[in-house]
Amino acid sequence: MIEDAAVEGYKPPKLIKTNDASVETDIFNFGVILLELLTGKEPNEKDFNSHSMLDHCIFSPVDEEDILKLYRLAMACCSPLPSFRPNIKYICKKLQEIEP
Repeated sequence: MIEDAAVEGYKPPKLIKTNDASVETDIFNFGVILLELLTGKEPNEKDFNSHSMLDHCIFSPVDEEDILKLYRLAMACCSPLPSFRPNIKYICKKLQEIEP
């Protein structure tokens, strides 16, 4: 069920007690999905939000610097404080800086 998934990692700390969705909560969810893509782990796994996740990156290390940039962006998006999360323009700029 979608609500169960939200409780198990997709729901930002602010929404655990409320259901007030916002741009900040969407950015948090983007960060969670980006971390999933980078690591192949689900947000309910115990070390999902730790620095050791990069050891399990699912991409081949063709360009480790780009992977690190994506990881940093994802972690910024997952900040527990909404005011510390980047805005969408910053996210788009950082994604464009990473060469395909």
